[in-house]
Amino acid sequence: MDIVDDADTVIGLDVRGKIFYCNKSKLLNTNNGNSYFSARFRDDSMLDAGLDRVDNDGRDVYKLDRDPSIFQHIIEYINTGTKPKGIGLYETNKKLWGLVREEALYFGLDHLVQLMKITFSCSPQVDEGLGASGKGIMHWLGTNKGTTKYVNPYTRGVVDILRWDNKGRDGYINEETRELMVQYRPNPEGQGCVTCGDKSELRAIFSGTFCNIHDMIGCSASDSDCAGESIEFHLLNGLAVCPTHYSIRNGSCYGMAGDWNFEASLDGKTWDVLHESRGISPLYLNHGMLNIVHSNLWEAIKNRHKGDRKMVVCDYMEENRRHTWKVVNTSGKFYTHFRFLSIEVPYEELDDDEDYRETCLHGIGFEVYGSVYEEWGDEKTRIEQLENQNEEVLNENKKLKTQNELLSNEVDSLKARVMQLEKKKSAEEACLSEDR
Repeated sequence: MDIVDDADTVIGLDVRGKIFYCNKSKLLNTNNGNSYFSARFRDDSMLDAGLDRVDNDGRDVYKLDRDPSIFQHIIEYINTGTKPKGIGLYETNKKLWGLVREEALYFGLDHLVQLMKITFSCSPQVDEGLGASGKGIMHWLGTNKGTTKYVNPYTRGVVDILRWDNKGRDGYINEETRELMVQYRPNPEGQGCVTCGDKSELRAIFSGTFCNIHDMIGCSASDSDCAGESIEFHLLNGLAVCPTHYSIRNGSCYGMAGDWNFEASLDGKTWDVLHESRGISPLYLNHGMLNIVHSNLWEAIKNRHKGDRKMVVCDYMEENRRHTWKVVNTSGKFYTHFRFLSIEVPYEELDDDEDYRETCLHGIGFEVYGSVYEEWGDEKTRIEQLENQNEEVLNENKKLKTQNELLSNEVDSLKARVMQLEKKKSAEEACLSEDR
């Protein structure tokens, strides 16, 4: 329940000579009533609020020894509940972003801390055509964070792509396929020649354009041969993503014909399942579906100049054979690794056209949507430093414990020796007493 001040009193904060005025109730309510300001200014607080003076308008003024140039963004957040506009773009104000985040930590403003970690956000529902065009975080990275012309993010060196077989061994994947795995739309310059003269030739043209070796996980004769195989996408340069959706489009053969988990990790070892696809996926293509695709494509290109046909086919694939899924990430975790893991799930009575439905995952153009945290690498370093410090403290405690045990043993030994000497002395005194 909100903390309400009946008079909604306005108080002043004298931050090294600069006065900031704010409703006391806003200060008390910020961060759900759990912040520095609540602890200091609540009427039932055990702390002395530290009243400095009363101004000419009768408002209480309290001193606060912080940097006013940074605090102005804190007070803006308290008044609006949103990310301060004055901080500008992260790319041009990285130092300021860091200082505001540290100040938010000092005042216990958890929500603002999280806001100041997020430097870019996108959703398949934001901006016309974003979901259909595959322009998400991978595309943003390909444009060097929106600053330059698009270059494939794998080529830019901002994402690495690895394939693993079902025994955990490094699987072969060539450079062309790596690029296609994150290419936001089919590239007509990189496709085969589309010069078909009639509909009957389109299947071969389509196969030559989209159905080569460009797959996540290859076809196999049985489920068990492919189950457990995966393809991984590793974000580089200290960047992490809090995902909300992911997207891919059809690659070769039967498309996304198998069953898979979409998973995420921070270390590449422990994986969280964000989405499970079971049964026939929207990107599965059997022979009947392929015939429909071919027919649609032929209608789209039959009256076009041969030089334009590749572009038409690429546009069709991106607009009609891409699908976006929502992920389950209720905790709002950030991740640096994503993967598609092939899952073996038995099915009954498969048609001949569905022989490969359980085994192959032929998808390309991976995209992820959500929020970006560009300083995860720095935070990871800090976490590792803290872990190392804790480890050092634990080792030091173990060492002290061992020393204490040794000292305790020495003390026990000395006590035993003293008892022996006292017994010997008593025996000698008894003997002397008898001689007398």
